[in-house]
Amino acid sequence: RGPGGEDVAGLDVLGAAHACGVHHGDVRPENIHIVPDAAESSGLRVKLLGLGVAVEHAVPATGWYRAPELAPDAGGDVRAEVYALGCVLYQILAGRPPFSGSADEIAQAQRTQEAPPPHVHRADIPWPLDALVHRMVARWPEERPGAMAEIEGELRGFLVGQQVVEAAAPRLAAAPPLTRASLDRPITARSSERLSSSSSTWRISARSAVTGHRPARPARRS
Repeated sequence: RGPGGEDVAGLDVLGAAHACGVHHGDVRPENIHIVPDAAESSGLRVKLLGLGVAVEHAVPATGWYRAPELAPDAGGDVRAEVYALGCVLYQILAGRPPFSGSADEIAQAQRTQEAPPPHVHRADIPWPLDALVHRMVARWPEERPGAMAEIEGELRGFLVGQQVVEAAAPRLAAAPPLTRASLDRPITARSSERLSSSSSTWRISARSAVTGHRPARPARRS
């Protein structure tokens, strides 16, 4: 779900289905459509196909979207669907699935290997997304997020953070650079008196971050 309330990657639909004990079973790109919707702030809505079939009977996952712990003809559970959705997001971010090869080679790799993080294939992927998707495609079910709500929370936090960074970027670009010389400039007695305790703490912390020097803790006033 984005900052404006729109659903992301069908998480709302999948989460609601899981709450009712229904698992889609075949989460893959062909079953995830982006459709226009004027009611959403983005003007778009995620439509998840095939859920009606899943209500009637268990649907086995397809190809490399099938979690490695599932038998070929088995329906999914929550963590298996997290794996399948992770493979979809992995393909969107990295431009390729976690594993490649023939069907048998992919199945063998899924059972015996950990998928490489998406940034191995594309270096500019933001770290929070890279880490989340990598967890979603973990080989062992217990290492994956346990619910769609958990994934939604992390994605929402990332999207909100991106908005904050974009809004602050012009002000950060206009700020004077922080240099060693400016931090090492002595503080006069008069300017020292005008500094509040919070700004003094900030200056000490900033100097420590740049120079690597950790100042001694000042003695407490009696």
